[in-house]
Amino acid sequence: MNLKTILAVIVLAAYAAVLSILTMRGSLVLAFVPSVLALCWRRRSLKRTFVSLLVVYTALAAAPIDVAFDKTGTFGVQVIPFLWGLPNEFGREMIEKREQFPAGCIVPMYPARYALVLTR
Repeated sequence: MNLKTILAVIVLAAYAAVLSILTMRGSLVLAFVPSVLALCWRRRSLKRTFVSLLVVYTALAAAPIDVAFDKTGTFGVQVIPFLWGLPNEFGREMIEKREQFPAGCIVPMYPARYALVLTR
């Protein structure tokens, strides 16, 4: 691994951190390790791989869906809307019925609308 690759990993980490803070997306965090592996064991040029990863990160931040995990006791995949902010009584009922997924009290600048919920 040369100096250019290390610099590319640092810049990609900074870009992912800024996007993660602005959008609060778990998919950006999950994509970081495969991105580092792609930069380290690339078959294409470093510039092409780096630009491709920046495009992927931007697409993940702009997508209306994000990945979320939940423990229900059964395995499954479900797409449901996020519930941002502090839920009221109706919101808590929707969460208990698994019709909405709680996302937190702080609404980010660019929130995801739907959650791809992976349950186990």
